[in-house]
Amino acid sequence: MGATHALFCVGCCWAMFALLVAVGTMNIGWMLLLTALIVTEKSFRHGERVAMVAGAGFVILGVVLLASPGTIETIS
Repeated sequence: MGATHALFCVGCCWAMFALLVAVGTMNIGWMLLLTALIVTEKSFRHGERVAMVAGAGFVILGVVLLASPGTIETIS
């Protein structure tokens, strides 16, 4: 059962874990925020809703950064 859950977790979250490695080398605050997001998604009752809201927020952030790349300096 543990191995099955581990494979499921890696399969659904590999991109988030890769992002944690990249962000973690640059900014510990962002790494803590993303880790808290992952724990919230996995541990709480409404984790799927949290994931949807977070996903929508990341899409909006991506569009903003594509439209105006200079805003990344103000976000970090």
